[in-house]
Amino acid sequence: MDKPKLQSIKNDSLIRKTALSFLLTSIVPILVLIYLLFFSSDVNLYSSKFVKITVALLIASAIAGFEIVRRMIKSVILINREVKAFTEGKPRVQNLEVDESDEIKELALSFNRITKQLQDNIKELEASKSMMQNMVLKVSEAITSFEDIDRFLDLIVETMSKSLRAKQAQLLLIDENSKKLNVKVSYGLNASGQPINISEGVADSVAKSGKPILIPATGNEPSLIGVPLKYGNRIIGILVVQEKDDGQSFNNDDLILLSDLASQTASAVENQRLHKDAETTYIQTISALAMAVEARDTYTRGHCKRMADYSLRLADAFGLDEKSRKLLSDASVLHDVGKIGMSDEILRKSHQLSGPEFEIIKEHPKIGENILKPIASLRPLCDLVRHHHEWVDGSGYPDGLKGDKISILVKILAVVDAFDAMTSDRPYRKALSVDQAKAELIKYSGTHFDKEVVEKFIKLI
Repeated sequence: MDKPKLQSIKNDSLIRKTALSFLLTSIVPILVLIYLLFFSSDVNLYSSKFVKITVALLIASAIAGFEIVRRMIKSVILINREVKAFTEGKPRVQNLEVDESDEIKELALSFNRITKQLQDNIKELEASKSMMQNMVLKVSEAITSFEDIDRFLDLIVETMSKSLRAKQAQLLLIDENSKKLNVKVSYGLNASGQPINISEGVADSVAKSGKPILIPATGNEPSLIGVPLKYGNRIIGILVVQEKDDGQSFNNDDLILLSDLASQTASAVENQRLHKDAETTYIQTISALAMAVEARDTYTRGHCKRMADYSLRLADAFGLDEKSRKLLSDASVLHDVGKIGMSDEILRKSHQLSGPEFEIIKEHPKIGENILKPIASLRPLCDLVRHHHEWVDGSGYPDGLKGDKISILVKILAVVDAFDAMTSDRPYRKALSVDQAKAELIKYSGTHFDKEVVEKFIKLI
């Protein structure tokens, strides 16, 4: 028959350990002494053997009780030390281990679970912080680098998708006339390689309610977030992301991030609309000013239209692209807009201008440039308007540009401007014939005018 083994108190509860410690250090010795003093008549209390046994028993009990308490206190101190180190951001162990198997052991295991959870949360927060920093950086770069709202929105949607790890995303804007949602930007492809098709029900619901929607992933259906683009009290569109790259559902943090981005995007879209309206009004005003300049001088009426026709024919001869053609056409209309500030006494003078009067006239290219410069879409015209009186030998104005410093568009504008001026009546002279004007262009070819431009223009007339 096997001998019974003394069961370790390692797995006992903290209360039982404390009670046993108290029993060993206090109750047992006291009971032994009471028994010997009051119930044992055969024992010589004062014998050397009895004293030794009693003292040994007390010492053993005290040592056993002390050891139990020491082990418990040691484990508690270890846990306290690691908790303190963790709260100071200097954890010394990944997993806290103690020798006990009681409540202290449970406390250590709980500490390990909490520590792991906190560490995971910290990693997620650091990842989110990095994601936000990257997004803010890219959006900031877009704002400072792009004046084209379409390119800006493309970058917003792409950055948003990558930050949220979404496979697909769309930005939809409400058409002010039809009140329907139209896709402005689409990012990502579906399984068949086609642009994603966001549920009309979801899009309409977000647009009409003005409230975001978060749909978790269920079965074969991917997770989706839709948030409204609000400007003031108006809904101007929605932002939608769909299907996380790991197949999981989007969470509330993703929803908050997307909602914040939607607010900024709505402001950018609306500001662009307001800016575009103001820009259109400004362009219309400038065009009216250009026509007013012509209207003030009966001798120059039709000058801008004829210049535009000549310029476009030369652009075709040089094989210039559509953008260059548009610049030449617009510059022909606006090249003399700076004359709006000139007095009629100078503009309509019936004989040659005096030196001081000519110096005033020479300011009109710079004045015209300053009129156009505030509008971004008109800035490409500034070079043509400012320099259309520059000559290839450097004797023109206002900057005295020379040779290759003058663009081909400016060289074309200079030739057609001079030709039309020569073939039009002026208060101080009659118009030259076409042949006479051609001769003048040839005469000053290589000094005032570019040779190649003059050659091609002569063939066209």
